[in-house]
Amino acid sequence: MNRVHNIFLRPVTPIYFGRPGALPAGEAHAGISWFPPPISAFQGMIRTKLLQQAGVFSPKRKVEDLVGTTKALPKGWSLNGPFPAQYQKNGRLQIWFPAPSFLLPPLHEDALEPVLASPMTGETELQLLMDKGTRADNEARLMISGAAGQATTKPLDGWISSRNLYWAVCGGKENVSWEPKGCSRGLPPFVKWETRPGLAREKEKKKGQAGVKITGRAQEGMLYFLNCLRFSHSSVLVGWLEAALSPPLSPEALERGPILAGKKGGVAAFEQPEGTDRWWELLRAGKHLENCSIPDQSLVWIVLLSPGRWRSLKELKEMLSFEGKVEVYVRSILGKAPVFLGGFSMVERRPRAALPWYPPGTSILVELRGGTEIERREYLMELNNTAILADQQYRPFGYGHVLVTSPINSGGNDD
Repeated sequence: MNRVHNIFLRPVTPIYFGRPGALPAGEAHAGISWFPPPISAFQGMIRTKLLQQAGVFSPKRKVEDLVGTTKALPKGWSLNGPFPAQYQKNGRLQIWFPAPSFLLPPLHEDALEPVLASPMTGETELQLLMDKGTRADNEARLMISGAAGQATTKPLDGWISSRNLYWAVCGGKENVSWEPKGCSRGLPPFVKWETRPGLAREKEKKKGQAGVKITGRAQEGMLYFLNCLRFSHSSVLVGWLEAALSPPLSPEALERGPILAGKKGGVAAFEQPEGTDRWWELLRAGKHLENCSIPDQSLVWIVLLSPGRWRSLKELKEMLSFEGKVEVYVRSILGKAPVFLGGFSMVERRPRAALPWYPPGTSILVELRGGTEIERREYLMELNNTAILADQQYRPFGYGHVLVTSPINSGGNDD
């Protein structure tokens, strides 16, 4: 029987997560860590820790039976995260999330709350994220979304607290205020950049012998610098693994012990979960959708919490369409340029293909048509907090993880 395992992973040293392989010698002299750590690294640390605790490293078939393959988790397993989080002075946990792209900066310096984007007059050609050879579909024109007087303003960048995310998905209509301190450009306030120098060493390959020998001598002109992530002592990375762990795998493995994290000898430690984030619990349960009015032709934002991938509006609509009487129409998309995600397979000993993905925070405006209000609410509740906007094989890993806002044109929540 499946059980949800809360993952608390504390970075002990500065950590660095970069592209597969080493920096090109003599060409690149600086690297910047990805943040947050990619899903591929997060799931790798979890599966490695389970196997280490069980003492199982071979044969390959047994390993795959226990924790799956590089391309698939065992049947019934699903993962969400990682998300950065910090313990507050009162001991409560506060999780931070990428800022939704439908949030625009305040209209003026004295304003505290950001502006929520909404449909505006006009249409624009969508720059579709497509694989080579994929043709655009006929539904390639979208509505422009933004705010009056902010035609050139880019979406709010950075990270926001779970409380501010709850305010955002409620459209600012709930009895909760926006907290300016719960919004941070760049990294969350408890994560800092730390520059670490390095020096490449000479490698010699002897004739007739496999492998290379590192002499220890420095290579001339091969000094490099890495921008690593330094987490405060009160912060962790959180996630959730839903799985039935077959013996000899033990859930205790995910509650204690160190693990290598990223490159350059970074170390993180699994910890026993302590505390919950009440705002996130409300979000994941869809409490913001329970009492709101959802009339026909309601407009709602669907926000990516993790990278998502689709090749056309037609495919996107198919991903969002469930069986029932409610029809979904994509009206607008706000977000940044695609990011390319790959990785390195330790099992296959080769890099994975780098594919384009829509980054977390990307916001999709959809219109709901048909069905009763109860059916429209059920549709939104079913969609909320699910991994749906990615190819089927990636969803169990947590790609395409979304939250749904309450309708932005319904007049707010009913009391």
